[in-house]
Amino acid sequence: MPVDVDARARLDAIAEATVEQAKQGGPRAVTIRTVAARLGGSTTKVTHYVRTRGELFANAVRRVEQEWRAELATVLAGVTGRERLVTFIDWWTTGTGRYNIFRSMWVEMLAMRESDEAVGRAVRHEARAERDEMVAALTEARVADPNLNADLLYLLLRGFNISTVEDPDNWSGERGRRAALALLDLMADERAPSPEPATSPAGCP
Repeated sequence: MPVDVDARARLDAIAEATVEQAKQGGPRAVTIRTVAARLGGSTTKVTHYVRTRGELFANAVRRVEQEWRAELATVLAGVTGRERLVTFIDWWTTGTGRYNIFRSMWVEMLAMRESDEAVGRAVRHEARAERDEMVAALTEARVADPNLNADLLYLLLRGFNISTVEDPDNWSGERGRRAALALLDLMADERAPSPEPATSPAGCP
């Protein structure tokens, strides 16, 4: 057991160093050598745990995703209905400086997904988890056809993520937020009906 704990702590440290390297020099600056240097050791300090540059990114995604899941759960705690969807959209589109770094890393990963199996798995896992969260939020808010509307919201927000990397000066968080809320208003026009209250059979109290 101590070996496993040790390995997890080392992977977390590598993930933090990867994100910090991307923050300082951009995703292209992330290599096994630069991450090892940031950790103050030789490349073997990294390659003992991650073998390729793609695995560096996949490991960073794992770590950041854990943080975001906990953060999102806190943000959404006790929030229901449409307000839960609005809160989710606010969190997604505004985010933090760390989130902006991850968006750039994510776009870099898309270019590697076909050639690196670890990256491909990480991209698919993260994408499916995000869409599942949207389905759950839309279902809880009683939006009609939550699966179709989750597809629409997912495509809009993913497109927003790419746009913030392509042209960050033109695509602010507020602009993405307004677009997502406009889509949410369209969904509200097709809200699923509330279930009818149960009635007792005739003659029963």
